[in-house]
Amino acid sequence: MMIVQHLLALYLIVIAPIWDHFAIRKLRSGTDPRRKIKFYWLVIAATWTATAVACLTVGWQSIFWIHPDSRDISWLPSGTGANSFMVGLLVAFAAGALAPAILMKRSPRYAASIEKAMKPLQFILPATGQERGWWVAICATAGIGEEILYRGFLIQYFRHEPLHFNLIPAVLLACVIFGIAHLYQGVKGIAGTAFLGLVFSAIFVIAGNLLTPMILHFLIDLRILLLLPAENKMNLESA
Repeated sequence: MMIVQHLLALYLIVIAPIWDHFAIRKLRSGTDPRRKIKFYWLVIAATWTATAVACLTVGWQSIFWIHPDSRDISWLPSGTGANSFMVGLLVAFAAGALAPAILMKRSPRYAASIEKAMKPLQFILPATGQERGWWVAICATAGIGEEILYRGFLIQYFRHEPLHFNLIPAVLLACVIFGIAHLYQGVKGIAGTAFLGLVFSAIFVIAGNLLTPMILHFLIDLRILLLLPAENKMNLESA
């Protein structure tokens, strides 16, 4: 089983980013009208396959739950502090998710700035009703699968043999790998994704399980549908 875990780690660290690079390049240059949906299919299939391998080789409970040494988490809030941290994070998420959508309707200038910021990702964003449906599936896959792989599996993998890292180095390394997995978003996207991975990891450690990170990850990805450029929204309405 350890050999399979090593191979899965190799896939996440090396193979997945390389495959993603070429798949994204093909997606950018393709002319097939169904190319986005086909790409969504591939991502969903690859993520769920890797997730199944992780759960079968490590065990669902070992991945979903974490029991860190108290010395490793002295820097994190505990007790009422942990509860306040979680509530504050949820409030910040709600504000961060809803505020841009509200501002887009009230301020044409702000809407234009959001559309300009999302323009480089137009090649991967849903532009039809069918693509929108598959985007929801992508968000669910990322919320569950990526949390299992990059939090539940990788952090535990780095903490145990053969590396035996302490919690903090294991978390940081897993976050860097998580960021690199989103190479298509550019340097800012990698940094932002790695930071989100750090937040999800903190929640994972404080809560002791992956449920809250999974829900937040799903909702953060899903909110893209509220921020679609006007061109995409018109296509969705006419589809």
